[in-house]
Amino acid sequence: MEAAKNLLKKKDKNKDKDKDKDKDDKKEDKKEEKKEEKKEEKKETTESKTEGDGNKEGGEANKEGAAGTTATTGGSKASGGSKSWGKKKKRGPLPDTPMDYQVRIHIIEGRSLKGSNIDPVVKINCWKEKTSSKVKKSTTRPFYDELFFFNFHEAPSKLFLEFIEIDVFNAKSSRSDALIGSFKSEIGFVYDEPNHQFFRVWLMLTNPNERGAGVQGYLKVTLCVLGPGDEAPPSAPVTASSEATDEDIEGNLLRPPGMDLEPLDLILRVYHGEDLPQMDASLATGLKAIDRVTGQAGKELCDPYFKVSFAGKSRVTSHKDETYFPVWEEELHLSLQVPSMCDDLVLQIYDHDMLSVGDGDVIATHILSLSSISMTDEDRGFLPVFGPSYINFYGAPREHETFDDSHNKKMNSGQKPGCAYRGRVLIIFKFNQLTKSSQTKVLLILFKWRELPTLNARENSC
Repeated sequence: MEAAKNLLKKKDKNKDKDKDKDKDDKKEDKKEEKKEEKKEEKKETTESKTEGDGNKEGGEANKEGAAGTTATTGGSKASGGSKSWGKKKKRGPLPDTPMDYQVRIHIIEGRSLKGSNIDPVVKINCWKEKTSSKVKKSTTRPFYDELFFFNFHEAPSKLFLEFIEIDVFNAKSSRSDALIGSFKSEIGFVYDEPNHQFFRVWLMLTNPNERGAGVQGYLKVTLCVLGPGDEAPPSAPVTASSEATDEDIEGNLLRPPGMDLEPLDLILRVYHGEDLPQMDASLATGLKAIDRVTGQAGKELCDPYFKVSFAGKSRVTSHKDETYFPVWEEELHLSLQVPSMCDDLVLQIYDHDMLSVGDGDVIATHILSLSSISMTDEDRGFLPVFGPSYINFYGAPREHETFDDSHNKKMNSGQKPGCAYRGRVLIIFKFNQLTKSSQTKVLLILFKWRELPTLNARENSC
């Protein structure tokens, strides 16, 4: 009897063990099923994403024109110190339901448009709608200040793949070559920017029919795309800008793909100045004995320093106290990029004032054109180089006045022609020595991408 009871107990224990094993097997099966379900879900999501990206890429590829599709901003570290717009976040899936959107395009001004005696007009093609600006007569620097609105009721998945195309034409010509330059960008590219806008940026214009022609000019615009719930950005009055302003033009440039900017290092050596005028009020009494005691006898009332500016960037020397014949012997480095929309190198002499806010008082200004000290000839082309030479500065009359009127200030700052000699400065102006390969590349850009023969001995002086 006892043996039979023991057998029954063993059977019960084995049954319990089998039940536990079955439970464990079921749990493992459930875990494996859950893992497989998760894997399948991940596969489905990745496939849907790749399909969406493929559709977008296909749409973009079908709509790309000869002028290129997407604009690039600024430049990389290798291509110079242009402003970088930062990495954009990946755009998520866009809804297919139609929504209300408004595209605003503010055409402000143009600069350095190719051609002579042209009447530039801007034509805008924003997806299905077209419009044009007013015609400006006989100018390569037109000022427009015109604002255009385009309203759409469309799904973002479709609207953001459409294009904004801005073309500048010569209204005088009715031929097929009336196109001066154009710029093309996706609507979604603008919408992805902070505040959904590019605020007062310069567009680099190119001719899609002649890729080797290089830059055809520049156009300053504001591009904005407003969607549901977006607030309109505040507007402010604009005026025609000059190259002497402090605007960082090269860092605020939108360029089409394939248009690279080459960096150059401009070197300006400032040696000394001569014959600068009196800039500070004199405390001399006219009595030699008293003036010797007070230190006013023979005192030179000017504390000059030198400033160079190009494309919104500037460098200055140290200031020299109480002298009309300053000796600086300093070297200033200024980075720039070619091709550049700017041509004027602004040279200025300032009087340092400890109590004044800002740069101080302008003694005189001289504007040096880069195109006048360089050559774009295929056989004898060379980069800008100047000096050593004296530069004469002109402005208001030399007689010191305690309170200068606005007319004198404009003459000293270069806004109006000067009527009196105000001194001279000895300088040397050149570029940092480049390797032969990089210098050849820069010259190719300057000479409209045409192939150059071997560089002559002039390159050693550049």
